[in-house]
Amino acid sequence: MSDEETKLERNPEERNLEVVIPGGDIVQVDLENLDPNPSEIIELLTEAPAPVPTWISLCLEYWKQGYRDAAESIAVGGRECA
Repeated sequence: MSDEETKLERNPEERNLEVVIPGGDIVQVDLENLDPNPSEIIELLTEAPAPVPTWISLCLEYWKQGYRDAAESIAVGGRECA
Protein backbone atom coordinates (compact mmCIF):
# COMPACT_ATOMS: atom_id res chain seq x y z
CA MET A 1 0.00 0.00 0.00
CA SER A 2 1.33 3.42 -0.89
CA ASP A 3 0.34 6.76 0.61
CA GLU A 4 -1.40 7.60 -2.67
CA GLU A 5 -3.79 4.65 -2.33
CA THR A 6 -5.17 5.29 1.13
CA LYS A 7 -4.34 7.44 4.08
CA LEU A 8 -5.92 8.22 7.40
CA GLU A 9 -5.75 11.93 8.11
CA ARG A 10 -4.35 12.69 11.56
CA ASN A 11 -5.90 16.16 11.94
CA PRO A 12 -7.44 16.15 15.44
CA GLU A 13 -10.30 18.41 14.30
CA GLU A 14 -11.26 16.34 11.29
CA ARG A 15 -10.59 12.66 10.69
CA ASN A 16 -11.01 11.30 7.21
CA LEU A 17 -10.10 8.16 5.37
CA GLU A 18 -9.09 8.89 1.79
CA VAL A 19 -9.79 6.24 -0.85
CA VAL A 20 -8.43 6.56 -4.37
CA ILE A 21 -10.98 5.30 -6.87
CA PRO A 22 -10.40 4.32 -10.51
CA GLY A 23 -9.46 7.37 -12.52
CA GLY A 24 -7.43 8.82 -9.66
CA ASP A 25 -10.26 10.65 -7.91
CA ILE A 26 -10.18 10.70 -4.11
CA VAL A 27 -13.21 10.03 -1.94
CA GLN A 28 -13.00 11.13 1.67
CA VAL A 29 -14.87 9.16 4.32
CA ASP A 30 -15.66 11.26 7.40
CA LEU A 31 -14.77 8.98 10.29
CA GLU A 32 -16.60 11.16 12.80
CA ASN A 33 -19.95 10.75 11.01
CA LEU A 34 -20.08 7.15 9.87
CA ASP A 35 -23.33 5.87 8.40
CA PRO A 36 -24.53 2.94 10.56
CA ASN A 37 -25.39 1.14 7.31
CA PRO A 38 -22.03 0.47 5.63
CA SER A 39 -23.40 -0.78 2.30
CA GLU A 40 -22.30 2.30 0.31
CA ILE A 41 -18.82 2.31 1.83
CA ILE A 42 -18.43 -1.43 1.17
CA GLU A 43 -19.42 -0.83 -2.45
CA LEU A 44 -16.90 2.01 -2.73
CA LEU A 45 -14.07 -0.06 -1.26
CA THR A 46 -14.94 -3.02 -3.48
CA GLU A 47 -14.99 -0.93 -6.65
CA ALA A 48 -11.76 0.94 -5.83
CA PRO A 49 -10.46 -1.81 -5.04
CA ALA A 50 -9.14 -0.68 -1.69
CA PRO A 51 -6.10 -2.35 -0.10
CA VAL A 52 -6.61 -4.54 2.97
CA PRO A 53 -5.29 -1.90 5.46
CA THR A 54 -8.08 0.43 4.34
CA TRP A 55 -10.71 -2.21 5.08
CA ILE A 56 -9.12 -2.85 8.48
CA SER A 57 -8.97 0.86 9.37
CA LEU A 58 -12.60 1.35 8.50
CA CYS A 59 -13.65 -1.82 10.32
CA LEU A 60 -11.88 -0.63 13.46
CA GLU A 61 -13.51 2.80 13.29
CA TYR A 62 -16.95 1.25 13.05
CA TRP A 63 -16.12 -1.09 15.94
CA LYS A 64 -14.83 1.76 18.13
CA GLN A 65 -18.04 3.70 17.53
CA GLY A 66 -20.19 0.77 18.59
CA TYR A 67 -21.40 -0.31 15.15
CA ARG A 68 -20.51 -3.97 15.70
CA ASP A 69 -22.70 -5.43 12.92
CA ALA A 70 -21.41 -2.87 10.44
CA ALA A 71 -17.81 -3.63 11.45
CA GLU A 72 -18.46 -7.32 10.86
CA SER A 73 -19.95 -6.58 7.41
CA ILE A 74 -16.88 -4.55 6.50
CA ALA A 75 -14.55 -7.31 7.71
CA VAL A 76 -16.42 -9.88 5.63
CA GLY A 77 -16.37 -7.57 2.58
CA GLY A 78 -12.64 -7.01 2.97
CA ARG A 79 -11.98 -10.72 3.25
CA GLU A 80 -13.95 -11.39 0.06
CA CYS A 81 -12.04 -8.70 -1.85
CA ALA A 82 -8.59 -9.68 -0.59
